[in-house]
Amino acid sequence: LGHYLMHVDENIRRSDSPFFAYRDTHSETTRLEREANAFAAAILMPRDSIINIVSKYRPFYYDDMLIEIVSKTFLVSMESARCRLQNLGYIVG
Repeated sequence: LGHYLMHVDENIRRSDSPFFAYRDTHSETTRLEREANAFAAAILMPRDSIINIVSKYRPFYYDDMLIEIVSKTFLVSMESARCRLQNLGYIVG
């Protein structure tokens, strides 16, 4: 949803369905792409919920375990959970 909304004004190729769009791999590092990633992460893994998880588990778990907890809690990939925790400042890259 984040990527769909953020890319509406871009010239991306679409199928006949208005809900299907795919990105050119060269666009992944653009500002708009980073904004779409952040928007999607905020929807899928709300900041307040992340804060609650970190507050509850941080004293007992290392970064890798915290990433796994966030991943399983929000049903997102480990990479998405890692990026969200990094962007919020809870783990270092």
